[in-house]
Amino acid sequence: MAAFNFKFRTPQPSVVTSSSVADKERYPLRSPDLRWSTVESKSAPAQADAQAGAQAGAQADAKDDAKDDAKDDSKDDAKVNAQSAQSIESGQTTSSSDAAMVSEPVTLIRVSNASVYLTGGRHLIRSADGKVVTQHRVDPARQRDIAWQTHTHLCGTSLILGDSAGAQCYYHWMLDLLPKLGYLAKAGINLDSIDHFLVRQARSAFQIQTLNRLGIDASRIVETARQPFFTCDDVIHIPLTHRINMTMNRFVPAWVKRTYGSNNRVSSTTLSKTPHDSNSSNTLNTSNTPIKLYIQRPPEARRSLHNEDALLSLLEHHSFQVTTLEGFSVSEQAALLENTSVLVSTHGSALTNMVFANPGTHVIELFGSHIYPYYRGLANLCGHHYHAVLQQPQDGSALLNLQTAIKSGTAENQALTQNASFSVDVALVDEILSEL
Repeated sequence: MAAFNFKFRTPQPSVVTSSSVADKERYPLRSPDLRWSTVESKSAPAQADAQAGAQAGAQADAKDDAKDDAKDDSKDDAKVNAQSAQSIESGQTTSSSDAAMVSEPVTLIRVSNASVYLTGGRHLIRSADGKVVTQHRVDPARQRDIAWQTHTHLCGTSLILGDSAGAQCYYHWMLDLLPKLGYLAKAGINLDSIDHFLVRQARSAFQIQTLNRLGIDASRIVETARQPFFTCDDVIHIPLTHRINMTMNRFVPAWVKRTYGSNNRVSSTTLSKTPHDSNSSNTLNTSNTPIKLYIQRPPEARRSLHNEDALLSLLEHHSFQVTTLEGFSVSEQAALLENTSVLVSTHGSALTNMVFANPGTHVIELFGSHIYPYYRGLANLCGHHYHAVLQQPQDGSALLNLQTAIKSGTAENQALTQNASFSVDVALVDEILSEL
């Protein structure tokens, strides 16, 4: 009888390292200019309609998981922060104002011979001996199930880039995810040494453009929406916790501006392909003179203005240029904002581009009932003057106090407010502009 010699491959042990790439920092908060409206806001559609609208905009192959991620994120944040949120008296907008932004420290985690689970909103990294190195929103039952799944092996070094259910959102992509690449360089790790960049999905034009700008092409992108289970020779994770942008390190907007800013004026060719509102007689300035800019939401966008015609008439009187940003590349958006001295927009991702504006720019954000301090914090980090037009006095507490903002961000509140159209008090906007 022939003798057989069996060789069993013993898994190599993992090496786990953790290193700091940014310390906690404290930045003074400029007092914002808050003004509240006397115009009665028209309410949103019923909650069911609002939720249906949100679902309609989701990617077809990620509807259910993305919905669960967003709902769980809101519940988790509300549960964690309700315990520490300060009690804010109705109508008070000054006594509980935060005096500073305190950034979270940033750590780079590196694990060899690891197993990885990444859906976007959830992630898990295990070492070779099965121990959990880091995880986000993966409960014990799911952890046990993951161990039995078929894992795809990734050779070389992988980076968890898209650990957010919001990777398809321009704001989250530009400020929560891409800066990991900046921190990677800050840690002395060359982008060329990364073989795979893991993200739930990267198909939007702005995702492709920003990655290509850094020499990252499709061959190095690993989408995890359909297959989230991997084993990796080496994996790097840089968790960023910006907490609705009030704990962001100043490195983030500075890196985005340095990396993607155009340092060029907008050309007439660029502007000619921008869709303009038919009610506005303005055409965009292509000279070197700084412009006043109103970023208009496209017709199909949520949180539209009921009385936008009145606002456009006022802005024309103040010599504003009016445009939407659909059709612009990231570099073209950067060029436009680099030439802007006053920026007006309703709350939305277009305000992300204030990172490209020069310090001292006046940013005027128009709010309905969906109130979060993302852009107040960003304006503070960029050195801009921030103004907000609100519906009622007590709305200001969500812009002034981080814990209040998080406490109010429940899944129920978001469902009621995220699609709500509203009217803006045009007289208040006129008042602000006349004082600049």
